[in-house]
Amino acid sequence: MAIIQTSDVFTPAELPKVTDVDRSKLTHEIAQLMKRKSYISLTGGSKLGKTTFLKSYLAAQPATDWSAYLAGQSLANGAADLWLKLAQALEIPTSKETGLANGDKTTWGVFARLSLKWVTGGAAGGVKADREENETRTTGEKFTIDPEHAVTEALKVIRANDRRVIIAIDDFHFVQDHSKRHDIVVALRPLTDAGCKAFFLSTVLGGDQDPAFNNTNTGGRRKSVEVLAWELDELKEIATKGFKELNLWADDALITDLASESFGSPQIMQQLCLDLCENENGIYEREAEDQQLQVNAPADRDAFFRSLDDDEAIDWLKIFSAAYVPRRERGRYDYPSSPPVKLDGYQLILYAIHEMGSPTQVAVADVKRHVGDKLKFDTKRLNKIALEQKSINLGEIAARDMTAALTDLPAEEGDAFDEADEGAEEDFAYAELVARAAIPQPVLEVKGKKADAVISILDPLFSYMLKWHPDVIVDSGRK
Repeated sequence: MAIIQTSDVFTPAELPKVTDVDRSKLTHEIAQLMKRKSYISLTGGSKLGKTTFLKSYLAAQPATDWSAYLAGQSLANGAADLWLKLAQALEIPTSKETGLANGDKTTWGVFARLSLKWVTGGAAGGVKADREENETRTTGEKFTIDPEHAVTEALKVIRANDRRVIIAIDDFHFVQDHSKRHDIVVALRPLTDAGCKAFFLSTVLGGDQDPAFNNTNTGGRRKSVEVLAWELDELKEIATKGFKELNLWADDALITDLASESFGSPQIMQQLCLDLCENENGIYEREAEDQQLQVNAPADRDAFFRSLDDDEAIDWLKIFSAAYVPRRERGRYDYPSSPPVKLDGYQLILYAIHEMGSPTQVAVADVKRHVGDKLKFDTKRLNKIALEQKSINLGEIAARDMTAALTDLPAEEGDAFDEADEGAEEDFAYAELVARAAIPQPVLEVKGKKADAVISILDPLFSYMLKWHPDVIVDSGRK
């Protein structure tokens, strides 16, 4: 009898097989763009399924076509890394010592795998490569050509055989230097001119405005598509598909509750379904012949949702709650939560967002209004906390690498807090923060000037932790 593991059905950390949901509208849009554009950018928040979608899309392509999936983290040196990674994907031998590729095309694995042949002087432009191949055989020297030439030659041969070529770069924003990103886009131009398609995945707002595409002559050939948070019905389909595979059933109200707490993220929905089956109902595996069972709701709903945590998201919550080391003691205010707590300005911002339901986007003016109502401060007294500048500083902190964010800014000796205006202190902190090299991170972003600033949370897991773990905010402030 076939045994089905619950963890093989609900897979928060892997590409889903059973619970994959077809986002037909997005699939149709990409299919149309593939006919019209050479460069396609997928932007949007973290953990919304961009990577899963693209991997599924690539996997669905005919086996006779060729595609490469590259991680942005592996392309820090720009075009040089791009050519080496593409050479590896094409199974072109390269030398670690010299960085050169083997000029003998009989060693290029992609041709055998796709059952392709090249023609000297043909449409693929094989004259130069064939000459170098002959030289390779004559001299015995294996590695004689640069990877750029080898990759370009191989891909042109594939295209000359009427095969489709797709190059996908995930986390493109992790190529920190925009000039390096620019070099990658320019390097891909000859390939797109030959009919290859390039995908770029980015988890930062405004990824469609990436300066890497400036002065690359890609205008009219590029389209940006925002991958939106999943709809409630799409998230519910994950549960219904998975429960059906396990011969289980659950009330629609329970499934809706799980989907409502997933912040539009299929990853969170997968995890909640898995935890519900295993931790709350003791269902770790099922046999195909088992009688259908009902999946019961958690005995303690709040405890169940609090049980899901994520180390990285929790670390960011601690970082934002502590912020930087101030030059003077930071003001702390009696906040009427249950039980009452003392919070500084940074904690006030985070706790207010928590009480507002942890929205993925919120105006700083609304956060300030919420804090003022809770503290019962008039406008003059509320302005002294400098919540607008503190919000902007949170955005600067979020733009750091996590290890850099954990490093305290140098503190100066200062006076104890006496409820003076905190604005000057926050302006100083802002100048210190922007002086450091920023690395875009998919956690939180603040756009706009003080009065019009808007906080956008890019990581659904961070939104989830902000909602269900407010104790971290209280415990992580500067003492």
